[in-house]
Amino acid sequence: MADPDWDEDQEGVIQASAGERMLVEAGPGTGKTAVACARVAWLINEQDVTPSNIWLFSFTRTAVREIRDRIVDYIGDDRKARAVRITTLDSRIWYLRQGFDREDVAKLLKGGYELNIASVTEMLKDRNEGLVDYLEDLEHLIVDEAQDLVGKRGELVCHLIRSLEPECGVTVFADSAQAIYGFTTDDLEDEDSASFQTVPELRSGNWGEFTPVVLKIVYRTDDTKLATAWERLRD
Repeated sequence: MADPDWDEDQEGVIQASAGERMLVEAGPGTGKTAVACARVAWLINEQDVTPSNIWLFSFTRTAVREIRDRIVDYIGDDRKARAVRITTLDSRIWYLRQGFDREDVAKLLKGGYELNIASVTEMLKDRNEGLVDYLEDLEHLIVDEAQDLVGKRGELVCHLIRSLEPECGVTVFADSAQAIYGFTTDDLEDEDSASFQTVPELRSGNWGEFTPVVLKIVYRTDDTKLATAWERLRD
C-alpha cells in the first residue's frame, strides 16, 4: 500500500521514536485511525519493534477488526501484522486476569468485565510480580478513543501506564469533544479520585511527561470553507 501524503502533525506522530509518550488530540476527519495504523507499521518496519510487543486498545470489536485490516495493508506483511496485540481493553484485561490472578478457574469464569477491571487494577497497584514481569517485554502501548476510558477503566489504564518500563513508549489518541460518557471520577474510591482523572488528562503530568500533539487538518471534506468552519467550531 502506498503511503498517503501525511501532514506535518500526522508525520510527527507516526515517525516519533518507539519510546516517545504522546497525547494526540484528534477530531473527526483528521485521519486518527490511519495515523494509529501507520504508527504501528513505522514502529515495526523502521524502529525494529517486535510486533507482539505492541499493544493497541480500541473501543469496540468492530474497530479492532478495521484497525487490524489496515495494519496488514500498511506493514505489507500479514504475519507481522497479525502478531500485534490489537484488542478491546476489556478483552486484554480478561486475558491478564486469567493469566495472573491466583483465584480458581471457576471464580474467574463467573466474574464479569467490572470484576476483571477491579482485579487487574489491584494487581497493578500491588505490583503483582508475574504481571509486572510480563509487562517488561512491552515496547509500545497505543490507546485509541481514550476520551471514553473514564472511572474504573481510566484508573486501570493509568495504573497500567505507571507500571510500564520507562523506555516503553505510549501513544494515546483522544478527542474530548467526542466523549460518550462524560468525564467523571464519581465511581472512584475517595482516595483515588484526587489522583486519577480521565486518561486524556495525561497532560496534567500525573502519569509522567506526555508530549501533546494536535491533529488539526480535517480531510473529510474537500470544501475549504466547510473544513475551516468545522475546525473553528471545535475550538
